[in-house]
Amino acid sequence: MPAGSEGIRITFRDLNRYGQKKTCFWLDDVFLMRLPDLELGGVVFEDTNRNGLRDAGERGVSNVAVSNDRKIVFTNKDGEYSLQSAWIGKYVFITVPRTHESTTNFYKLLPIDATKALTADFGLAPYSNAAKDDVAFVLITDAHIGRPTVPQDGVLEDMKELNALGMDFIVASSAITPSFIS
Repeated sequence: MPAGSEGIRITFRDLNRYGQKKTCFWLDDVFLMRLPDLELGGVVFEDTNRNGLRDAGERGVSNVAVSNDRKIVFTNKDGEYSLQSAWIGKYVFITVPRTHESTTNFYKLLPIDATKALTADFGLAPYSNAAKDDVAFVLITDAHIGRPTVPQDGVLEDMKELNALGMDFIVASSAITPSFIS
């Protein structure tokens, strides 16, 4: 951008190993506008017949955390929630209470080009082990799953053995490559 022109100069202050600024550039013809607030709402309900749909007589579940990864709200006494934001996000999700399990996905993908109110409902059913006080889980870290040096068949066999132990859940904290997911 020529000297004296209007614009916005952006400088990244990260330094390279020589102590020099890495990047500096100008933005020209910047247009800023406030996006209208969009509303995202729905209900978390007790799905007694486990069909994933809210049927007549299925009550809402109160005090369930719902988030779009920017805001967290809790469902009211009727299981309803509402999020208002200029940035709704890519998805909305619930934190499933330990007394319940999901009968629908615990998250919903949202259209990124939404211009009107969105609805996302979540079904829950009572969890059969809800009275259990102890939780058993396995934490697997840095397993390098999906790398050529780690045989996938062995990893899958290990996971089956862990699952047979009756774990409540397994957490794998690692870099999982796309070849393992497919």
